[in-house]
Amino acid sequence: MHADLVVRNCKIVTTSETLVGHGVAVQDGKVVAVLREQELPTASRTIDAGGHFLMPGAVDPHHHYGFYKEFSEECQRGTMGATFGGMTTAIMMNTMKSMLEVEADKVEHPPTLEMFERIKKTVEENSVIDSALRPWISDEVDVADIPAFVDIFGITSFKFLNHFPKGGRSHRITGFHGMDDGQLLAAWEVVKEVGGVAAVHAENPYIIRKYMFDVQKRVKSEGRDPTLTDWADARPNIAEYTAQSRDIQLAQHIGLPIYFVHTSARESIDHLYECKRRGIEVYVETCPHYLAFTKHSRFKDDPTGAFAKQKAPLRDKADQERLWQAINDGTIDCLGSDHMETFKSAKQQTDIWGCTWGFPSAETYYPVMLSEGVNKGRISINRLAQIAAENPARLYGLWPRKGRIAVGFDADLVVVDLNKEITVSPDLFPSLSDFNLYDGMTLKGWPIMTIVRGNVIMEHGKIVGRMGTGKYLRQEKYRRW
Repeated sequence: MHADLVVRNCKIVTTSETLVGHGVAVQDGKVVAVLREQELPTASRTIDAGGHFLMPGAVDPHHHYGFYKEFSEECQRGTMGATFGGMTTAIMMNTMKSMLEVEADKVEHPPTLEMFERIKKTVEENSVIDSALRPWISDEVDVADIPAFVDIFGITSFKFLNHFPKGGRSHRITGFHGMDDGQLLAAWEVVKEVGGVAAVHAENPYIIRKYMFDVQKRVKSEGRDPTLTDWADARPNIAEYTAQSRDIQLAQHIGLPIYFVHTSARESIDHLYECKRRGIEVYVETCPHYLAFTKHSRFKDDPTGAFAKQKAPLRDKADQERLWQAINDGTIDCLGSDHMETFKSAKQQTDIWGCTWGFPSAETYYPVMLSEGVNKGRISINRLAQIAAENPARLYGLWPRKGRIAVGFDADLVVVDLNKEITVSPDLFPSLSDFNLYDGMTLKGWPIMTIVRGNVIMEHGKIVGRMGTGKYLRQEKYRRW
């Protein structure tokens, strides 16, 4: 056998072990052999990995492009940046700016199916990594379209935004809103019928409204600017926990698998742990920023913490410690970036109550987990491969194409130097964002090469692949795993 590509002199990371003295052979974008060094075939190109770890490319289950800027440009620059973080696949949520063309005072949104045809075409023309899509389901029109999403686009997971009350500010900005319990049951019955998964942003908007009023009143009486801590206090743990509890009950009633995005509160984790013990089909995601920062963290050039404004918010140290524990005890299944291409100007145009939410995080996805997790002994590199690659691929119908370094899988490979130290600066990355939460921090453990289906895209901090390498991915129906 003569292969297209061989990667040798590496330590191959699987979810159960690390293979030393092995290499990988690639043909037509697929892994065709995982063999000992002396058994590897000849190849048109051979990469010496220098004894570093070879990890499966990350499958990010929570990714946003086109939220604040032109989707095609964010898709180009953003997916390039994602390869610095070791990503080779992203499941993109609904994009906004150019696709929805929602005006600030407009409540209705345009036909979602039509929008997704445009998104799919843009992804195929501009991305350097592979992508699947996930629509937001907001009303009866979207629910009626669910079977068509499955048939036309191969989409089998659907996002629900219960924290966006109808007529609220977030609804006015995005065009999407949450559903009441009866509407959710009706929608989830359809999701179950098509073999899908409900991905839920669980925050109780009515609890948030109460605490937002209280905290804003307190800050005003103290005559000071609101901070990241105030933002977190206005969206307390109980808002996440009660919303999750309600959603689990509804999903369990109809037998639907449910996935909670960006879980951050320790009360939620404790409850989800017990649900899993009882055999309930519930899946849990957290994000690197909840594992690296708290609501008391400080950020470069950002005195109030507005750069780190997000929904759900950063929380306390106790919540953070429970999240690390939950990765190891199996409560947390997946790691999502919740990446958004945001900008200083949008963060600084008003106070933390009124500025935009979200921040870039794809570029530092593996580095944060390698630095704060693996190198500090909090998790193993094998467990990282499981929550960042294998589990998202299994859950979202991309298995057995994605998520593992094994024969028959796509050759999505990341060479990782666990000892490489880089002090983060937004200038290091090709993404559009002009700030990064980790700016000035030195992270230890970085991808030095990212390969998508056998194509080298990023090598030693430079993009060497071409735009349009990425493919659109159809998802299989949910199978319990």
